[in-house]
Amino acid sequence: MLRETAESQQRRKEAERKKREAKKRRSLKKLESEEGALWNQVDQQIAEKDQKAYDVAIEVLQQLHTLAKHKNAEDAFEQKVKIIMKKYSRLSSLKSKIVWANLIRNQSQRRKAIQ
Repeated sequence: MLRETAESQQRRKEAERKKREAKKRRSLKKLESEEGALWNQVDQQIAEKDQKAYDVAIEVLQQLHTLAKHKNAEDAFEQKVKIIMKKYSRLSSLKSKIVWANLIRNQSQRRKAIQ
């Protein structure tokens, strides 16, 4: 009886894991289909030059970062983030938010962003 309970728990956990993985795949697929629009949204939010808009932009960038990891495209993602940081180089709070969100891997680039 205990063995049956343990086996049913194991099956339930496996089913839950598969359900989470399927949900994650659907989410990534949706992000991928909206990728261009999301990059545009980031630019629009930053252009507002408002702290709340920066926060929205960072949330979107985090989603794009997740997608980039999934696609093994982190280098391309970082290049786009660096372009954004260069384009808006005078917005120190935006740069700080990008660094704190760990959207840049390179430590020297992180130090430059804070300066």
